[in-house]
Amino acid sequence: MFCPNCRQQRRLAFRNERKLYRRKCDASGKDIISLYSPDKLYKVYDQKIWSSDQWNPMDYGKDFDFSKSFSQQFEELFHEVPRMALYNYANENSDYNNYTDHCKNTYVCFFSNTIEDSYYINGSYKVVRSMDI
Repeated sequence: MFCPNCRQQRRLAFRNERKLYRRKCDASGKDIISLYSPDKLYKVYDQKIWSSDQWNPMDYGKDFDFSKSFSQQFEELFHEVPRMALYNYANENSDYNNYTDHCKNTYVCFFSNTIEDSYYINGSYKVVRSMDI
């Protein structure tokens, strides 16, 4: 039996927001930066492809199979549906960020928005020409 903190750590062990990997886009085959390592079995699409009409999410719909458990079916679907490589929005020249939006000329920034000309930022808002925050 695990304590509550250990159980929480085990539940969240699959999460990764701050470590980035090089891997191939499963739709186009080009090299991309992703929060999923190449050894993961997930299908990972470049953000532009994932957000486009080049694939149809409805193709992954399935009827419920009463001979299998919900958890088993959910896990199969979890591994089959493509994932977005990084979660960014409206960034410019900011390829190595994750969970950012409206960033310009930034490098290795996470959970931030409206950042400009800055590096190594985590969890900040409206930062200009800064480093290591």
